[in-house]
Amino acid sequence: MVLGVTDLTIGVSNSNKYLCLWWFISWVAFLLVVPSCVNYDPHLNFKHHMSDNIGMSIDKFNARHSDIELKTIFLSKKKLANGNVENEYKYSGTCHFFYEYNPLTTIIVSWRFTGRKEHCGIAL
Repeated sequence: MVLGVTDLTIGVSNSNKYLCLWWFISWVAFLLVVPSCVNYDPHLNFKHHMSDNIGMSIDKFNARHSDIELKTIFLSKKKLANGNVENEYKYSGTCHFFYEYNPLTTIIVSWRFTGRKEHCGIAL
């Protein structure tokens, strides 16, 4: 036998039915949110933040997330064979990331990283 939410509140006053309904919806929402927190991956968050900067100016990339801005140290700049420029940054531990950009427009066209996955992460 399948019980609906209203079946669970038989014999309860109308004002308390709304309270029971609110309680039931709150628990369902809670049970849907908890698994998303458990599956959180700081490295995946790092990759999303880095990818979000593609198409933006190299001069403004790190202003989008304070954790990146605080931990980033510029290391070097080199000219690539295709005419673009690649900047290297140290982030945390062994994590280094690189942005390739067009020197005429200063628009970021790609990025990459080196280092351990554990060091290339951003907390929520």
